[in-house]
Formats: sequence, structure tokens, C-alpha cells
Amino acid sequence: MTVTGRKERLLLLDLLLHANEPVSRDRLVDDLWEEEPPATAADALYVYVSHLRGVVGRESLRTRGSGYELTVGPDELDVGRFERGARSGREALEAGRPEQAAAILREALSLWRGPAFGDLAEARFAQPAAAALEALRLTAVEDRIDADIALGDSSQVCAELEALVGEYPLRERLWGQLMHSLYADGRQSEALDAYRRARRSLVEERGLEPGPALRQIEQAILRQDPSLIPTAHSPRPRVSGVRRPATPLIGREGELVRLCELLRDPDVALVTLTGIGGIGKTRLALEAAERLAADFSDGVCFVELAAISDPALVLPSVAQALGLQVDGDDGLALREHLRGLGLLLVLDNFENVLDAAPVLNDLLAAAPRLKLLATSVAALRIASEHDFSLPPLELPAVGADEAALASVPAVDLFVNRARAVRDDFTLTPENAEAVAEVCRRLDGLPLAIELAAARVRLLPPPELLARLTSRLDLLTDGARDAPERQRTIRAAIDWSYRLLEADEQLLFSRLGIFAGGATLEAIEAVCDDIATLDAITSLVDKRLLGRWGDRMPRFVMLETLREYALEQSAASGEAEALRRRHTRYFLEFARGIEAGLGGPEQGRLMERLEADHANLRAAIAAALADGDGESAVGLAAALRRFWQVHGHVDEGLRALESVADAFPDAPPLDRNKVLNGAGVLLGERGEWAAARARFEQALAVAREIGDQQRTAIALSNLGNISLNEGDLDAAYSLYREALGIYEQLGERVYQAVALENLGLVELARGEREQAIATFERGLARAEAGEATHEAASVSIPLARARLAAGELDRPRELLITALVTLQELGDPHKSAECMEAFANVAVAEGRPDDAAALLGAADALRRSIGAVRHRDQRGWYETTVDQVREALGEEAFAAGSARGRLLSVEEAVALCGELSGRPAAPA
Repeated sequence: MTVTGRKERLLLLDLLLHANEPVSRDRLVDDLWEEEPPATAADALYVYVSHLRGVVGRESLRTRGSGYELTVGPDELDVGRFERGARSGREALEAGRPEQAAAILREALSLWRGPAFGDLAEARFAQPAAAALEALRLTAVEDRIDADIALGDSSQVCAELEALVGEYPLRERLWGQLMHSLYADGRQSEALDAYRRARRSLVEERGLEPGPALRQIEQAILRQDPSLIPTAHSPRPRVSGVRRPATPLIGREGELVRLCELLRDPDVALVTLTGIGGIGKTRLALEAAERLAADFSDGVCFVELAAISDPALVLPSVAQALGLQVDGDDGLALREHLRGLGLLLVLDNFENVLDAAPVLNDLLAAAPRLKLLATSVAALRIASEHDFSLPPLELPAVGADEAALASVPAVDLFVNRARAVRDDFTLTPENAEAVAEVCRRLDGLPLAIELAAARVRLLPPPELLARLTSRLDLLTDGARDAPERQRTIRAAIDWSYRLLEADEQLLFSRLGIFAGGATLEAIEAVCDDIATLDAITSLVDKRLLGRWGDRMPRFVMLETLREYALEQSAASGEAEALRRRHTRYFLEFARGIEAGLGGPEQGRLMERLEADHANLRAAIAAALADGDGESAVGLAAALRRFWQVHGHVDEGLRALESVADAFPDAPPLDRNKVLNGAGVLLGERGEWAAARARFEQALAVAREIGDQQRTAIALSNLGNISLNEGDLDAAYSLYREALGIYEQLGERVYQAVALENLGLVELARGEREQAIATFERGLARAEAGEATHEAASVSIPLARARLAAGELDRPRELLITALVTLQELGDPHKSAECMEAFANVAVAEGRPDDAAALLGAADALRRSIGAVRHRDQRGWYETTVDQVREALGEEAFAAGSARGRLLSVEEAVALCGELSGRPAAPA
């Protein structure tokens, strides 16, 4: 192994002394002294030993006779850790645990940084030990390959094995593994050809035929032995929310091993991966998430926090990543959800929301099996935290040749990324030192190295180095209290920025206004005429802009780059105008989508709003900060339905309440929508008194401006409050008044809403036949107005009423049609209500176990959006629960409900389709 630590050097010194080898004064000088060395080799040896005693302690290095004795613990040397890992990996492999074996062996092999004993490998005393270590390393590689093949990763190891048999042509085990992996990958003829190549090498070099093991593999391939195809192993726990990186992790294996060990420690609950911007925190966290998935029974969930800056949005972001919505600001639902989970939660870019750090302690206190991995520029400074500081990549030594440089992580990263833009790029004697110096000047920071390597398409490394010199020298001695990112990454970005054409620089600076990326349409509208396809393509090619997705591609800028771009726009004096253009564009964007909600395109339109939620959030914040009431209120008014349907109840309510209070004199129609939207979201949370107050304000505004439709909407919503409070007479009166207005206006869609509400009151009064007739009228109005959402909505209580009357076929048809529509429109609240109605169908069909599962699935879906069950639904729900509990018994009912809560929405919908007798997938 390459000697990198001082304790390893002690071991070598001990070997030198006991082997009676002459101690090379030059080697000791190179190793230890940069200034004037001691006069003699004996003096050098004395100073060297004295120095090392200070490093490791006198108890570790003691005088013994005429020499020195070194006492080193088994965990203090890489060689000891490697030997134990190789042994443990072999044992796991032999015990039939290939996944565990592969992980252990990879960690053990990651300790190798070059040949055994490095530049001392040719010394006579070191050769036997080096040969033994190299043999053990090769055996560990073979064991790891066996584990990968057993896991079904044959295609991944074929290329590696081809290189290995080229390096070790007489190693029969490697040839056998190559044959096995090729056959398992469906390449039988290539596997047999590999046997012929192996035989030729063995006969030519040794004059011997292949051994029995290799011949047995050939025969097994010829008879197509099924044992050569690995059996399926248990699926790995899910890793959710993680975008698999497109490029390999380079130069971080040692840090990755230590990070994984720390997260596996039962006494560690929170690890913060800290370091300056661009050092690779997120990339390492992604790799750790993949490697640790098997260690957590409920897998890994990755939460990106880069697009938010409000600490209050951390819990909603975590909850959304987990598929549920927090119940209010206290995160009760989230803590309850996490309580029994064995989960690794990765929180990326936490530096944006450092004030939220204390809530992590609350989550950990509520969930004893939860572990947290946060990435942040700064430590979180909370009691449970373990700070894992990520250093720069290892840098090349001065004077090393290209062969030695190629194995240095920083240079390896440069070469890898350079080949992505120039596939013929290689290290040569002419460019190797320039590449090495570029890496040194960039302080080993991955982002800076990648930006530099991307320019190899245009500039050879020596010219790159010349362009970096003055700029980095200027920034090296920056203020000590300046952020590290401003003293390093800023230099790399500034260099890359100045290589752009003038129009590209302007476009780059303007693109910083977008939070979470943007579509081409948005870029062209906000960035004006400089946003040409050529300029955008150039920024993508130069890796200053990323492109995600195919159906509607988005262009995304790294947050560090975005910060720099915002500074450039501020320096140019156009930041304010750019912010206004951004706000105005997203105001019109949101209004345009609002007009299409409620129709057949609602689901797709909601997804467009979700994709640009960060931009919409930023636009509202900017409008509030600028005192732009028209934009702030207009945005909130247009987004009120989105926040309700997509489960952003808490965030939406905060925005609606903020603009309602900040701009009481806003345009009245938008103000009415904001007040009404706030009331709706308060109602979703069951805060009826506060909701009533907002609806009464909305009613006053509507009457003030003489808007009959908005008046009727407010009346209907006040009727909903009365219904949920149990005042049936008041509710009926309000609904009747609203229906009268809708009939005067000829609004068939809203008539359907009012008729559904009246029917609910009639049902609550026990007037089932009258309610059925009212619901049927409402359904007819909705269908006549081509209002698919309202038709689905009124179908649910109609189906339940007919079920109560003893019917089955028509309720099943009504419900499955409604559920398909609601899935197409992306309405989880009504979908949950529909699933509960299907539980009634399951009871009627004598399938109480399915009824329990659907009740659980509906409950989980409601919780995922932070919605409560309204009063008009509770009677049905409680009756159904009682029927199912009576049919199954308490224990079986609880088990069935728990099973349902684990179903995906698609699985629950499919179960409903089975109960209805036809598939529930949208056409």
C-alpha cells in the first residue's frame, strides 16, 4: 500500500532497522525536512524518530537494544483494516450473503491508494510483504466480483474482468468469472470464446491445459446449467427522491466508507456533512444513500431544500417527500409517521434553512429508529449533531509523472470530465503537469475542477493554466472572514463566466432569477431577446446550466452558480427590473392555468404549477417585499386551488393570510378569491370559526362589487361551515339562496355544486329519497355543463345514498367513473372520499377485508394532503367502520387498515376497479 500516514512510516522505519538495511538519508530528508537537513544519516534518524515519538506518543515507539520497536494497534494501520475486511467479506460470501459481502469488500478495497508499500516496493525487505498484500488484494477483488455476479450484476463486471484477465492472463479464477458473467449476461458465444482465450494463454505461457474448475465452467455453459444464472435476492429497500447521478463518484471512497461507518453507529442519530460550496457534499450524500439503503428497513428518503429559504417550509418539504402533509406547523402528523420507521432521511442544502435545525431534534426524539444526514455549508449546532467535514480532493505531488498523476483523485476527476467533452483526451508528458497545477490552483474543489475540465474542448491545459493564474492569485489572499465559497468556488465561476460571450454572460446573470429552474418559454419571456436557443445550448454545453426532463424540459442552474448570477445581475443594475419581469411572468402564468382548472386538463395543469412552485413562491415573496399588492394578491388568488388540491395546505394558507392582511385595498375580485381560498384551506384543517370569518369577509367584498357569482360561492361556503357545525337549517337556507343566484345566472356547473350541497343536508335530515332526486339533478346539471369534476363529486354521495337503498350495480358504475375522473384531474381529497364509498361496496359484496384496506388507504391519502374528514362524510364513515369491524373483529380490522395505509394510490385504485368489475385506469 502507498504510505500516507506517519504511523505507517514508523512501521517502515522499524522494518528498515530490523532488516539491517542502510537508511537512505535522501529518503528521510524528502520525507520529513523541507529546510536544511541534519548533517549525517545518524542525525537524520535520531531527529526522525524523536519527531515521530511526538506524533504517536512515547509508548508507541520505544528503544530496544540498538534499535527501535514500534507498537501499533490492529486498527491503526490500513493493512490491518484491509485484512479484516477481506476476511469478513469472504465469510459473508461463503455464508450466502452476497450483498453484505460486496459492501464489506468494497470498503476494504477502498483503502488501497496504489501499489503495496508505494515507492518502497522495490526494497528487498519490503518485497515479500508487498507480494503477500498484492495477492490478498487480488483475492479480495475476485471475492467481490463473485458477490456482484451472485447479485445479478453480471453486465457491470464484464468490462472490469476483461481488463483483469489482460493484466493477469494466467489467473484461472478470473477467466472463470469472466466466462460466468458473460454467460449470465446472455452472451454464451463470448463466454465460450473467453475459455478458448484462457486455454491459449495457459498453454503458451505454462504449457498446461486449463484446470478442472475452468473446464467445469465450460461444460456448465455448454449444457446451459441453470445454476449459472444467479437467483433473485431480496429486493433492496427503496431509495426515494434521489436522482441517480449521471457521472461516477471519483476520489471519495475513503470519505464514503467513513461516512457510512458513522451512520451505521447505533449511537449516532444525526450527521451533518459540512464543507464549502462546490466541494461535493450532495454527490457524496447521494452515494451514501445508495450504499446504506440495505441497512435501513424502510430505506432512504432524499429531501432537496435548495429551492426554499423559509425554515417553516422544512417540515412540509420533508412530509411531501415522504408522501404526507404535516398537520399544522407543529409537524404532529410527520412525527407520528416517522415514529416506527427505520429510515435514513437525507436533508440536502440545509444551510438555506439553518433556523429550522431545532425541529430535527424533535423528529429524532419522536422516532428512535430514524437517522438524519444533512448537507450544509455550516454545522447545524444542535446537541445530536456529528459534524463530518468534507475536505478537498487529494492533490498531486509536485514533480510526479503522468503515470503517478493518473491515480490522484483530483487529476482523475479532471481527466474523466475532460473526456466527456473530448473523448480523445489523455494525460501526456506535455499536459500532465499543467493539469496537475490547474487542480492545485483550484484547491481540489470538485465543482471548480469540473468547470475547468469542460473547457478542454476549446483550450489545451497549458492555456487553461495561464488563464487561471492571475485570477486565482488575486483571490487566494481574500478576507479571512469571507465565506470559503467566495474565496474558491467564486474564482472558478468567475473564470468560467469571463470565457462567455457578452450575450451569454448577460443571459447567465439573468437566469439566476429562476428558483428551481425554468422552462424555455419562461426563460424567453423573462430574459428577453438574448435568450436564444444557441445561447441556452452554449450554457448547457459549458455545464453552467443543466437540462432535466424530456416531455417539458427544464433548465436548472446549480445553486452556487445561481448565487453568482444574481450578484452579476445586481452589479449590472438590472436586478430590480428583472425581478419585476419574473413576478409579472409568473402572475400571468398562474392566471392562465387557473382558467383551465376544473376541466379535463386539470391534472396536467396542476403538475405544471408543481414544477414551478419554487418560482411562484419566489414571485409572491418578491411582490410582498416590493409592496406590489396587485401581483401578490393576484398570484395568491390564482394559486388557491392548487394549494388545496396538491396538499400544500399550510404553505398556501400562510401565503393567502399574508397577502390578505398586507393588502386590504387590493383589486376586489382578487381579494375576494384570496379570502375565499383562505377560508377553504382553514376548513380543510377543521378550523371552522376562522374559516367562517374569512368567508364572511369574502361575501362582503362580493356584495360590495355586485358580483353575484362570487356572492353565491361565499354563501355556499358559509353553508358548508354550518353543515360541519351541525346547523342543518342554516346550511339549507344558505345553499338554497346560492342555488337561486346560480339559476338566475344560468351557471349549470355551480348549480350542480349547490344541488350536491342541498342533497347532503337532506341526507343528514334522513330524507334519502329526496336527496337521491336532488343528487340526480345535480349530476344532470354537471354533465350538461361538461363539468367532469363536479359530475364526479356529486356521484359519490349519490352512489352512497343508492347503496343505502339496497342498490349495487348503479353505485359501482357511478363510483368507478368518478374515481377515474378524479385521478385524471389529480384530486386526492375527493379520491379519498371515493375510496371510502368503495368500502361500502366491498361491505355489500361480502369483502370486509378489502373494505378495511380501502378505509386505511383513504385515511393515508387524506393525511398526505393535510385534509380532515368533513362532517357530512363522518356518518357514512363511522357506519362503514362499525360494519367492517363487526365483520372482521378488532384485530383483523386493524391489520386490514394498516395494510391499506401501505398501499400506493395506484394499488388502491386498482382494488376499487376490481370491486366495480372494470379496470380503474384512466383511458
